Order: sequence, then C-alpha cells, then structure tokens
Amino acid sequence: MTLRLRNPLLLLALLVSLSVCAFGQGTFRNLDFESANVTGYSTGGVPITNALPGWKVYLGTFEIDWVLYNDVSIGAAAISLQGPGSSLTVLQGSYTVFLQPQFGGGGPLIPIPAIAQTGTVPASAISVRFYGLAGFAVSFAGQTIPISQLDTTPNYNIYGGDISMFANQTGELRFTGGGYLDMIHFSAQAVPEPSMFGLLGFSALRLGWQLRRKPKL
Repeated sequence: MTLRLRNPLLLLALLVSLSVCAFGQGTFRNLDFESANVTGYSTGGVPITNALPGWKVYLGTFEIDWVLYNDVSIGAAAISLQGPGSSLTVLQGSYTVFLQPQFGGGGPLIPIPAIAQTGTVPASAISVRFYGLAGFAVSFAGQTIPISQLDTTPNYNIYGGDISMFANQTGELRFTGGGYLDMIHFSAQAVPEPSMFGLLGFSALRLGWQLRRKPKL
C-alpha cells in the first residue's frame, strides 16, 4: 500500500518529525557558545542552562551549575562566559568561554576547570578543531585526543586533533585547562601529527600573564 499525503504542510511536519527522531539528543549543540541567553544579567553568576546550554562545567571533579558572566575570579578556579560589554577577549561572534585554573606559588593547582558535553561525532568527522588562547587537554569518551596548533591569527590560535576513530560514536567531549575557548567544530579535513604536547603546561604561563594584564571588572 502506498501512503499519499495530499497536504504539503502535513508532509513537511512528517519529515521534520522523522529528522528529529533520527538525530534525537545525540548530536552536539552550542559548540560556538552563541546560544547563551543572558538577558537580565550584566555580571556575576549565571545559571549554566542560560550561559552554556548543552554543556556541563566542572571544577576538578565537582560539577557546578553556574558560571560567571563578564567577570573573572581573583585566585580561585572559575569558568566564565565573556560577551558583549566584557573587558576581556571575545575570540569570535558574541561569546567566548574563559577557563581559569586556580593558581598558587608553583603554578596551577587543583581544581582545574573543564567543560564537557555528550553527543555523537559526525560520521564524516576526521578532526575536531577549536579557537583558543592558552591551551587545553581534549578527550572523547575518556580517551585523550592529542592536539596541535594548526594556525594562528591576530586574535586567536587554531588547534585541532584527530577524532576519526570516534566517528559516528556517542560519548563525552571534554576540554580541560585554562584560557579562552571558542568555535569548537568537527571537520572532514585531517590534521598533521602533533608536534608539541605541552599545551596544558603552556596555558599556565599564558593564562597567568593574561590575568595580570586584565583588571577585574
């Protein structure tokens, strides 16, 4: 028996419904952080569901349900969303995430901040790429993704790592470390073999310098 739908709107609704069922909750979202809804907030704490929908945030092993907005922490580890009106760097678009490790006399201390999201890597993905200043350790489903610097611009560096072995798999994508992070995306292009592995250590030096330059709002 052939199903005939005479109403084009009904057909469109059916196609949309099938599309939602096919992709479900498995795909990543808000990887560029542009889905923030911070209406009514200027600075201070913002619920994670408003600031970073789709993401979870951690200080060490502890999950927290809020982040700072257009503000920074003095000394303690923190995660903030920097947007319109911020005196700090926004790498692209309207919003950038800023991860601050806790610093002590000898360098970063626990807790180290992280952001994470569970989703499905596109079947065509060969690499995961992102914009950043300082550096991050990246993992998927608990497995470390070696990261190398691919390019540099006046405002940020472009980093990438091979994620081809996880194509079409569902798991947690996690960024741990310190600095500015933005425009996470998957690419069908391969990345060169990593030539350096000290990004996380470098982030401590770069982030400490950034915090000394930027006054608290």
